[in-house]
Amino acid sequence: MLQMSLEQLEKLDWKPRHFVQKNGIQYGYEKAADPRFGIGVEGTIVDFVRIPAGHTIYEHYHHRARESFVVAKGTALFQTRMNDTDPRNEQRVKAGDVLHFTVQERHRVVNDSNDYLYLVRFTKKEESDSVDTELEPKNGVSFEQK
Repeated sequence: MLQMSLEQLEKLDWKPRHFVQKNGIQYGYEKAADPRFGIGVEGTIVDFVRIPAGHTIYEHYHHRARESFVVAKGTALFQTRMNDTDPRNEQRVKAGDVLHFTVQERHRVVNDSNDYLYLVRFTKKEESDSVDTELEPKNGVSFEQK
């Protein structure tokens, strides 16, 4: 068994993902780099995600996967909608909250606090399951990562 406190979680090595600025919004998050803190078995993923203060995980959805998050530490806004024309629904979350997103439900995380947001993510997904609705240009060219 591997047990970890929030203090130990904060001290993990973190790998940057999708850091870019667009239209005045800072996007990006980090995943725990230590393989002991990520599980990937038969498409099931459990991992730790950290979002810096003032950053956003871009809006996206999954063709076949549901995705769930447990807020380990911090506060943020989770935004959802089912299609591009729907207004975004917002829910303020805090440590201990659990969120579930259905297949094809667009979701976005905005860390509007002054500290890191720590999440535990649970999903079962396949290659090419994630669709970026916010950063990817319509021609399919990927955005630059820092």
